[in-house]
Amino acid sequence: MRTTLAISALLLTGVACSAGEVIQYPVSIPPGCMALAQREGYPTLIESRWEGVKARAKLARMKSSDPLVHQCKDAVSQAVADYRAIKPQ
Repeated sequence: MRTTLAISALLLTGVACSAGEVIQYPVSIPPGCMALAQREGYPTLIESRWEGVKARAKLARMKSSDPLVHQCKDAVSQAVADYRAIKPQ
């Protein structure tokens, strides 16, 4: 459960890596995931790519029926959309 929140940051990382960009670590999780991170006892920074991969997988396995998980998944989706909108072409 600890890796749950890091998933959100990894989603951003995954988008950037797929575009061939280099991600600078640590990466902060989206604000919408802070409550879930606190509940799960997880840090709000992803320190490495490996932590991001684990977090992304964990969040994907969590049930969206949990309001905090749903909120976090929405925050990650929004962060990815924002990143794609401002990413230099």
